[in-house]
Amino acid sequence: LTSVVFDTGSPDGAAFNAMMWRGDMNMSTGSVRLQLATSDSPTGPWNFVGGSTCGSSDWYEPAANTPVEVLCNTDHHNGHRYFKYRVQICTGDCTVGGAFSPIVQDVIVNYSP
Repeated sequence: LTSVVFDTGSPDGAAFNAMMWRGDMNMSTGSVRLQLATSDSPTGPWNFVGGSTCGSSDWYEPAANTPVEVLCNTDHHNGHRYFKYRVQICTGDCTVGGAFSPIVQDVIVNYSP
């Protein structure tokens, strides 16, 4: 899932601090993955990155209801006004399926103006 565009309302951009998802693992052995993209324009460009490498193929994988620090601030996010996020819901290890999927109710992006 790719979100709509969000406006921080900060003309000088924001500092992106943490991301989390609220929900339940629903007996799943899978995971929920998150990526963040920021831009100075509501039309992009959008470069989704995450994880410890800040790469486009890396993801943050926080546990349910647990914030994870946005590590890619300096090179990718801080000082941008607009943002989008991506969510990937995995039933197994994201390559092999499982019987149950996690349930995501909300995604929260914490930032400071």
